[in-house]
Amino acid sequence: VCGGTRAPRQPGKRRLVIRSYTPIRTGKGWLTLLVKKYSDGVVSSHIFGLQKGAELLMRGPVEGEFAYQPGRYQNLVILAAGTGITPFVGLLDTILGPDSKDACIITLLTFNKTKEDILMKDTLVDASECNPQQLKVVHILSQPTDGTAAPKGRFSPDHISEFLPPPGESTHVLVCGPPAFNTHCKALLQAASYMPSMITVLEK
Repeated sequence: VCGGTRAPRQPGKRRLVIRSYTPIRTGKGWLTLLVKKYSDGVVSSHIFGLQKGAELLMRGPVEGEFAYQPGRYQNLVILAAGTGITPFVGLLDTILGPDSKDACIITLLTFNKTKEDILMKDTLVDASECNPQQLKVVHILSQPTDGTAAPKGRFSPDHISEFLPPPGESTHVLVCGPPAFNTHCKALLQAASYMPSMITVLEK
C-alpha cells in the first residue's frame, strides 16, 4: 500500500508526499503496518502524530516484485537491513504457519547498527524457537554497544560461506534494504556464483 500526507514544501505551498509500506499482516477490513519514525521523515512523523480515529490517505495494493510459490524452493535466504525486514514478516507467517505444508528452509540475516535497532525481534525469536529445523535467524550488528556476541560488520564473503546454502536452482535469495545495501549484497552474491535468477532485490 501507499500512505500519503500533504506536507509543507515552501511557506504557503503544500505537496502530496507518498511513501510505500508493506503490510506485515492483513485481514478482512484491516492491515498492520510497521513504520519506523525518522526525525526528518515527513510521512512517518505525520503517522506517529495521528490520534485514534484519524484518517490516513492510502492506495493499493501495489503489485510486488516477488511472488512466492509454496514448494518452489528448498532453501530461501533473506538479507534484510533495518526496515527491510518488513516485506518478509508476512512471508514467514505463510511458510511457517500452522496450515502450511511448505518444508522450505529459511536463513534470515538481519543487519542493524545495534541490537536495540532490530525490528520485530521478539516475533523473530518466537518464530525461530517454534520452527528450529526450518528457520535460522542471525542478527549482524555494525555498531554493537555492549559486547553482544553476534556477528559484526557489513554483509561479507565470510557471511556467505558461514551462513548461506550453496547456490543452486532450489535456492533463492531475497534482499531488502537501502539502495547501497542492495547493490552491495547483489554484487557479493554474484561473485559467489549466485546467478541473477537466484536473487530478487526488493526496493524499500
